[in-house]
Amino acid sequence: MKAMILAAGKGTRLGDLTAEVPKPLMPLADGVRIIDVTVERLRQAGIVEIAVNLHHHGRQVQSHLETRYPDLDWRFFPEERLLNTGGGILNARAFLEDSEHFVVSNSDILHFIPVAEAVRAHLESGSRATMVLKPSSAARAVVFCARRGVLGFTNPRGELYYGRGVPEQPFSYGTFCGLQVFHRSIFDAMDGDAFSIVDTYAALIAAGERIHVFDAGDLYWSDLGTPDRLEAGRRVFRASLAAEQVLGEPPAALRSVFRGAGDKEITRVEGKARSVVAVTSAADRELDELDRRSRFLARHGVPVPSVLTRTPGGLVVGDGGRQLLRLLSERDANAGDLLAQAVDILVVLARVPTDTFLELEGAAARAFDRDNVLFDIRYFNRHVISPAPATGSVLEDRSGPALTRFSEQACEHAADIAWSWLDDQPTVLMHRDFQSTNLVVDERGTVRVVDLSTLRTGVSVYDLASLAFDIYLPHREDWLELIVDAFFERFPELDRTAFWGAAWLRLLQATAAAFRFADQRPFFARTIPACFEKLERVMSEPAAAELLTELPPEVVDQVVRLVEA
Repeated sequence: MKAMILAAGKGTRLGDLTAEVPKPLMPLADGVRIIDVTVERLRQAGIVEIAVNLHHHGRQVQSHLETRYPDLDWRFFPEERLLNTGGGILNARAFLEDSEHFVVSNSDILHFIPVAEAVRAHLESGSRATMVLKPSSAARAVVFCARRGVLGFTNPRGELYYGRGVPEQPFSYGTFCGLQVFHRSIFDAMDGDAFSIVDTYAALIAAGERIHVFDAGDLYWSDLGTPDRLEAGRRVFRASLAAEQVLGEPPAALRSVFRGAGDKEITRVEGKARSVVAVTSAADRELDELDRRSRFLARHGVPVPSVLTRTPGGLVVGDGGRQLLRLLSERDANAGDLLAQAVDILVVLARVPTDTFLELEGAAARAFDRDNVLFDIRYFNRHVISPAPATGSVLEDRSGPALTRFSEQACEHAADIAWSWLDDQPTVLMHRDFQSTNLVVDERGTVRVVDLSTLRTGVSVYDLASLAFDIYLPHREDWLELIVDAFFERFPELDRTAFWGAAWLRLLQATAAAFRFADQRPFFARTIPACFEKLERVMSEPAAAELLTELPPEVVDQVVRLVEA
């Protein structure tokens, strides 16, 4: 089988970085260029005959490949003027169509997707085109479903701008990874000189032809076409090399665990026998904080993943295992034991001397206080009690009553009252986001807590509420009873009423976060029904209902109207 690497682009999104060096030759680490990752993925699939189109500093690219990989059979296709993706592939037809099937890859991506598996799926599908996709939001996406393949493409507002009719359900959105597999008959569907391969896909869709999808799932992939993404890719790649040293073998797979709205990424690096986790960030302060807090908590008996090594822009830590969220979604999970262990972590956190934490953090120490309560209320007011969603938003079609935002005076008054529910609670070490996405379980069934960026002094009942009314999990009264009873058996002197006040506050914050990030991350959009279900459950509890009578009516009435709708 043959392949082609698309390497002719000017790299304009990288600005001055590509003035003298083409984008495919941007360094990832010492001695490794971006295009080298693509070449290695093709070699791992057994592909040794590779075409490359060239334009911007094309001679540099050709020289690098011929010098570094003399064992491969190269064919270069210089373009005097850019032919775009489709035109570039068509220009190499004479070379590529000798192979019944061939792979085409972009040269500006960092990925650990097994090309051989994508090829195998393509051959089994019988389609003449297969696109490799990663799950995404609706904006600038490929719309697809398992049975019918690719259905079309969306614009920045998530609107289908061409393609066949989208079924009611189920369908998904994916980001095109710049990796595709073709049968040589694809050339019969190509027309023109300089054109995008997406135009060819559009023609196939219009003709009713099925374009197969290889869903890359959580396998690591990133476009390195901008300065920020290039730097982020460098951090992950360097961390993967450090992880390889820890594992003592080349990684079998890299999987994305988390990619934040900022530049923080968490990536699982899997070996044959065990795995580790790479935490990368542009902020050295954030990595210093994680390193410091991990070691501090471990000394005090709090189960956290251990720090193994440090890299420029990254940490490699022990793999705590799978998210509790995933395990509790499986029928055979021992939910009672896992949730009991989670409560045990809260108990250990509550017994860590807060003065040692304050000494560790110094001026950077944070506290959960009345200002945090005010933030949660304002956050809910801004993102949930809000004007109509923007056109194209996943929230656009939600039905509900017309709501009026709380006045700032009402927010301040509500914060004063809500804080009075909590301010007589003992001051302890608090996580702030103690939920199933931040709890992991290893193969031996041991639960550990992760994401220590929110650690502060505060009140345990807020963390308890985060676990008991976790919006990522279905509501179960037996789980609620187990969690609450296990905690208050350890702290019988505490008043349970404060827990219900904390639960209401926590759900305001969680619901606001779900609304805020619904368009960027489908995961959050799917939690919105659970947010309202759990808010309704809390507000139906007599202890909570009594507390809510103390709040300004304009706040409570709006929340009640929203939940009832």
